Amino acid sequence: MKIITVKGMDSILSDKLKQTAKEADRSVNQVVIDTMKQLPTNDIWIAYVARQHGLKLFSKDQHFKYISGLMLIL
Repeated sequence: MKIITVKGMDSILSDKLKQTAKEADRSVNQVVIDTMKQLPTNDIWIAYVARQHGLKLFSKDQHFKYISGLMLIL
C-alpha cells in the first residue's frame, strides 16, 4: 500500500483525522483514501489548481471542506 503523508496540515484537522481513524479502527491512510474516493475527479483537479495558485474557491459543494489548505467560500 502506498503511504500518504500530509505536510503542513492544520493540527486541528490532523487530530480530527487521527480520531476518525481510531474510531473506525482503520489507519489514517485508509481513511484518507476512502475520503478521496468519495470526491469526484474533476473536483479534485479544481481544488488542486485553486490551492496551487492561492485562489479562493466559491462552491455550494460541501465536500470541498474536507480538502486541507483550500480557501473556500461556501
